[in-house]
Amino acid sequence: MNVYLDEQGDGPTVVMVHGLGGSANTFEAQANALARSYRLIRPDLPGSARSTRALPQSLEALADQLVAQLSEIAPHAHWVGHSMGAAICQWVAAKYPERVTSLALINPFYEAPPPVQAALTQRALRVRAQGMAEFSDEYLGVALAPESATGQPSARAYLRESLQGTAPETYAAYCELLAAHKAPELTSLRMRTMIVTGDRDTIAPMALTERMRASLSLATLSVLPACGHWSPLEAPYELTALLREHFEMR
Repeated sequence: MNVYLDEQGDGPTVVMVHGLGGSANTFEAQANALARSYRLIRPDLPGSARSTRALPQSLEALADQLVAQLSEIAPHAHWVGHSMGAAICQWVAAKYPERVTSLALINPFYEAPPPVQAALTQRALRVRAQGMAEFSDEYLGVALAPESATGQPSARAYLRESLQGTAPETYAAYCELLAAHKAPELTSLRMRTMIVTGDRDTIAPMALTERMRASLSLATLSVLPACGHWSPLEAPYELTALLREHFEMR
């Protein structure tokens, strides 16, 4: 089973992996700017946008699938992941470090503590029973910073459309994968790693982000002001600048 790959630009390869409820278009602003200097590959994860709905058994299995599909066209790349995509990128880095030039984890999901596991399980039950419409509007109220919700209507509109275009069963199944997810061992990783989060991110709280950072010896942390969980949409220019600087470091 292959996933759809959106490709553009020329230069060193960057693979950008979106999170739950997103698609390749989550990184549209970053890709359009970076494609002048880099070759961007953005997958639509299974069940998202242009890919089929056949889901993997775990996020680790999805990382294996992406690496296998990209083995010939992107044997070495900068890997960028948002939220759930960051959890997938952690598995790529842990299992295939020779494939990863650098790692950028944006609003990263790490490993859910028991209360979050329970909340994800309840979310799965809810969207299966009620669909995505009511849930998506409530989610927008907590996932985006207040400044983004009112001051960036296009970002809110994209996210609302993306969420409501996701099949309830697909969204619920990913919630269950996240609830069951166990993070890989990261202490041995030696590639350059950047962690970016928003100061208003309540979906991936700072305590878990700091825990992840502590396990990565070569990680830096940048906190974007007045930004929630969707940094690629809420702070597109600031995130693009951070990524460019990260890729160009030696």
